[in-house]
Parts: sequence; C-alpha cells; structure tokens
Amino acid sequence: MSSPVHRFYEIEQQKLFLDFEKIALFTRHPTSLGTFRESRLRQYLREFTPKQLSMGTGFVAVCKSVGVICDSQSRQIDCLVFDETKRHPELRTDDYVIVRPEAMYAAIEVKSELTFYKQKGPKSGVNEEFPFFDGTQSYRWAGTLVDSFQNIKSVADNRPGTNKGYFSGIFGYSATFSLDTLYSAFRNGELQEQLNIQHIDELPPAICVPGKYLINFSPYDFLEKSPHHDPYVSFMNTIAVMDNSAAYPLQFFTNFYLNQISYSLTAERALSGGLSSNASDMVRITREHFRLSSKGHEDQ
Repeated sequence: MSSPVHRFYEIEQQKLFLDFEKIALFTRHPTSLGTFRESRLRQYLREFTPKQLSMGTGFVAVCKSVGVICDSQSRQIDCLVFDETKRHPELRTDDYVIVRPEAMYAAIEVKSELTFYKQKGPKSGVNEEFPFFDGTQSYRWAGTLVDSFQNIKSVADNRPGTNKGYFSGIFGYSATFSLDTLYSAFRNGELQEQLNIQHIDELPPAICVPGKYLINFSPYDFLEKSPHHDPYVSFMNTIAVMDNSAAYPLQFFTNFYLNQISYSLTAERALSGGLSSNASDMVRITREHFRLSSKGHEDQ
C-alpha cells in the first residue's frame, strides 16, 4: 500500500495525465498540445514555488556592454523561474520573459515525448554536421532529448562557473529511447563532443518521465554515503519504477526542484520530512559513470 506522501504524488500524476488526455479531445495539433503541456507543468510547479518567485517561458540574456542591449542569450526555455524583485526582467509580456542570469532560479525543458536516436548522414565519411562513423555510415545524435540538452547548456553558457546555484531539468511526458543507448553515447564521449559539454554543471541534474524513471546527472554516485570525489568522473544515476511506485519519478523531480529553490533562497539544507519524504525501497536504482569533468564539487 502506498504511503500518504507517495499517494499524494500519485494523485498529482493522475491529474497531469488526465489533463493531457482532456486537451487531446479538442486538438491533435502538436504545437497546441505542447504549449498546453508546458503551461500545465508550470501550473503544477507553482504549487511548490515560493510566492516571491515568478514563472514564465523565454530566455536568459547577459546585458553588460554600454550601448548594447544584449551581449549573449540562451535558447528559449519552456519554464523559467526568476525573482523580479532581485532584477526586473529585461522584457515581459504575459508569460513570456527575458531575464538576467542573476535573477534566475530554475530552467526546465518540457517535451510531450523524449526521443533519442542516431541520425544517419553521408556514407562517404564524417563531416562537421555528422561527426561520427559506425563503420558504414556517418551519424550524429538527434531527437527531442538532444534539443533539450542544447537548450539547458545554453543557459549554463550564459551563467558560467561551477556550482551555479539554480535548478535545471527536463520533463518528458513519455519517452521512446533506451537508457542503455543514452549511457553509451556518454560513455563513448560522443554526446560531450557533439554538444561541446565540458562539465557536469552543463547537464540537467534531473530528467523526469513520470511513471517510468528519473535520470540524475551528478558528480556523485547516488547511493554513496560519503562521496570520494573524482574531478574527472560524472555519474548517470537512474531511479526506475517498480510495483506500486509509479509516482516516484515525479516525487523525486519535485523534491530536486523544491530543495534547490529553497537552498538558493535560504541556504538551508535539503528538506527530508513531509512532502519531501523520499523512500527508495520500492524503486530500482542503477549508477553508471562516464568521463566528464566535475571539478569544483568537493567531497561531502
């Protein structure tokens, strides 16, 4: 039987999926479905977001040079959480915002379906667009997950430095790719090369597919009690559902978000009770390491 905390997230997950089903009764247009699902997730996260923070879609812009309105900017992000009392948005229209990096607290990508696959290129050999070769044909990694990685990295590029102090994540309502395929792309160093990823802080710490799993990219092994930090290694930790644990990915994702937001605002340690209670005896956890810098994250 589910605990009261887990049952809470089961109900929230059911509400999300029922609303997705409801909108599909009115339209099958992919853009309309995607826009609704982004809006619905922002509505869900607002329930866990302190009142002093605002939320919208838009991009992060660095504005430093005199006479220049924008020095650099991220790609458009589906869900930005920011503090307009700390730094007023450069531009705001309803839910669309352009925010400064110092005012940002979270950046989340939302996808109806997460895909990840090898996109084939010319058979004649590799080139800048298709940089890898499988013995018969060139290829690159593609799909909505790759797009999301690029968007999240663009935020990190516009807020440089390790231990950045904000939450980044990817939320996919469904997923069609193999976790082994994703890990292989990191283990072989291909995704790092293709996306020019140099540090673990350029990856989102949480990728949530509700009802299936949560992926945690981290400097540490998820289950290690006292991490012995290796600055040249990062980890892909996966929390997968088992019987009666379908809402754990949503629960963990929400708590990652809530604890990082709370820490950024108050510098207090992560919460462990109430709706932040996490139990792992009903989930399947796997941990894989790959070569990627995690320099700057000290032993805990």
